[in-house]
Amino acid sequence: MKPIKDTGFKYYPGISLKTEGVDKFFSLFWPMLLGISVMQINLLVNQYFASGLEDSVISAMSNAQTIMEMPVTLFGGTISLSIFPTMSEHFATGSIDEYKKDLSLSMRTMLFVTIPSVAGLIVIRTPLIRAMFYQGNFSESDIEKVATLLMIYSLGIVGYCCRQVLSRGFYSAQDTKTPVRINIVILTLNIVLSIIFVKLWRENGLALAYAVAGFASMTLLSIFLHKKLGTMRGGEMVVSAVKSLIASGVMYVVLYFLREFLMDALPPERKLMQIIHVVILIFVGVLVYFIMVLMLRMQEVTPVIGMLKRKFSRNKN
Repeated sequence: MKPIKDTGFKYYPGISLKTEGVDKFFSLFWPMLLGISVMQINLLVNQYFASGLEDSVISAMSNAQTIMEMPVTLFGGTISLSIFPTMSEHFATGSIDEYKKDLSLSMRTMLFVTIPSVAGLIVIRTPLIRAMFYQGNFSESDIEKVATLLMIYSLGIVGYCCRQVLSRGFYSAQDTKTPVRINIVILTLNIVLSIIFVKLWRENGLALAYAVAGFASMTLLSIFLHKKLGTMRGGEMVVSAVKSLIASGVMYVVLYFLREFLMDALPPERKLMQIIHVVILIFVGVLVYFIMVLMLRMQEVTPVIGMLKRKFSRNKN
């Protein structure tokens, strides 16, 4: 056989991005990137309008945002990413009923973990902030300011978490245009509300604008996904949400009285005692919620336990 170079064949290395697969990838990538960034963009809008206020306000907003983002990142990202491949596979194979079951389970699971997270953050916000930030020049008035902001920001946690599942519902159905349009509407809404609310309630108004934008995003995505695919097993979600609200309400009441008892019995003067307060409140809160879940026979506890087992098994490996 002749060497290749003797045949006159010449090889020129090159990369071509003009392929169907690459075009499809980027058509899905950029809208998804915008969708993932909506929460951060809304927070940047908050910071922009807060720049006209005192420096202490910006610091307080940043501290409240840091705490609020924890459950959004933990639950919103984990649950929505874990179900995305399954939903995509079921939609691609035409198993629309299975796709709807996946979406319903994801939404119910999200409500199952985010509703008590909101209730818990609101009731333990002051002990938590004291344990995290109370030192140096950070005063009791600073704690109160951050606590108020955190309470308002927390109202948007459910919306921002659920919108991640709903957005991936569209992506699984190969529809990236609808979420982009909704995201643009939500960003505009946040800006308009921020302009209005900052004049009425200053930094608290900005936090409220952010929370309202999160719920508006979840609502619009739900409406348009329903129009696109028909009934989305909404009855199951409503029942799950009501049960989660009941369980979270009981947990809130227990934690409220426990918080007041700890303040009197174990004054949080030292950092160690502040941390002990938070640990006790979280432990009791999880315990009470779990007991209520068993009493209400909530099925959503099963996938949550499954996710925790998989996460711990990966960490061990």
